[in-house]
Amino acid sequence: MSNGSDPISAPSEKGLRQLSEVSNSFWLGTDENVAPRSEKLIHYTSLSTLYSILENQTLRHTSLGSMNDPREWHFGYEIVRSVVKDYARNCSRLEQQCLHLWTLKDKMRHWPFVFCLCDGINEEEINGTLNQWRLYGSNGLGVALVLDYPKSTGPVRNKINSKISRPFRVIYDASDAAILVRARLDRYFEVLRSLDEHSYSISDMHLTLFQLLNVLPVVFKDSDYKEEREVRTMVFHQPHEPESVGGKMVFSESGRSGIRRPHLDINFLNSERKPDQFHESNLSRIIIGPSGDQDAIADSIFNFAAHNWFNVNIVKSDISYRAL
Repeated sequence: MSNGSDPISAPSEKGLRQLSEVSNSFWLGTDENVAPRSEKLIHYTSLSTLYSILENQTLRHTSLGSMNDPREWHFGYEIVRSVVKDYARNCSRLEQQCLHLWTLKDKMRHWPFVFCLCDGINEEEINGTLNQWRLYGSNGLGVALVLDYPKSTGPVRNKINSKISRPFRVIYDASDAAILVRARLDRYFEVLRSLDEHSYSISDMHLTLFQLLNVLPVVFKDSDYKEEREVRTMVFHQPHEPESVGGKMVFSESGRSGIRRPHLDINFLNSERKPDQFHESNLSRIIIGPSGDQDAIADSIFNFAAHNWFNVNIVKSDISYRAL
């Protein structure tokens, strides 16, 4: 294996490219094990947040280390760490060292930023579900955004900011999660061991293996939350370089703890709006919650969206529910 310091044995781009294809399978949406069941995904939020999204063309991604439930990152991380430690027993010394380095990464505090959605499943559920309205849609007073994420390439997919990962479905069963981790490691090392020893460097191995393992904890969540059918997109970035992913770092203080939680507001559009034309966007529908003054809200959203150059279908949830 090349150490990257000898110009005669310098690694080729081919080895790095092949390893990257494996490590970025979740990011690129090529792993069917975590593909959303629906191409229409729903994000429940408040009216004020909707206005901010339309005005700024951004979706707020939150650091996984600052989610409402602090166990989220640790739950997935412990599953991956347990599998990695067991897996390393049958690896070469160099592979063991690389895997061990990743188990120490929690000291680095480099967590991904995630945006949470709900799997639409079918057209009947696009009006929203009662439990989601209660928990995330301002108790029925808010809205739900329907975002299109087609699995195939095409005009809609090309409207989405490529700095943001493809959406992936959260796995709630710990046994299924462990099987998935092992399968991804099997595939990675199968490719690695098939490569010529001079086609990649040790740093290539560190980079691509860490890319794979850093993503995996984001995919898993405790089974207590399985009714949410959560789907996520994510982005990694250096705290001092939010612009590299088309984002802006913001901090919000919640509760009485005084903690300012980090968020990344990322432009979800793939291109600049052409003069006198609406934005090209994968935001296809806005559902108005069942508990508010739906007519007044619909009028407000229609005018606000048009003012900010969004042409989007606005519907009213017909769920029979009124907030107390």
